Amino acid sequence: MEDDIQIVEMRSLGRGRGFEVVSRESALDDPELTSTIAARLRVLLRLLDDEGTETRDVRGEKEEVASLRREENELEAQLANSDEENEELKALEASVENCLRLLNNHLGESFDNLEEAVEYLVENKG
Repeated sequence: MEDDIQIVEMRSLGRGRGFEVVSRESALDDPELTSTIAARLRVLLRLLDDEGTETRDVRGEKEEVASLRREENELEAQLANSDEENEELKALEASVENCLRLLNNHLGESFDNLEEAVEYLVENKG
């Protein structure tokens, strides 16, 4: 990526002999760092907006910034919904596990999943 930010770990080759690259990775792959950078950019843009400062770049990209902010808000809402759905799914999984445990206790069986228990009940309903 042309605008990538690289994190480079260097090791000394000894006094006066320079350095060598030990590892190199993209800083943009670190979600914590990129969210910090994004937050600081948002603060900077708000400061520029509040000051009424209009540079050539800012003036030309105000609509794009507004669009990105809307998109960011939509993504945050989707993430919140996703978190809620994950919690609901965990609750349902716990409920299924509880049902299976109760069925196993009641029937004196050791089914591995609820489908096996239901099949057993259907086959032996008489």
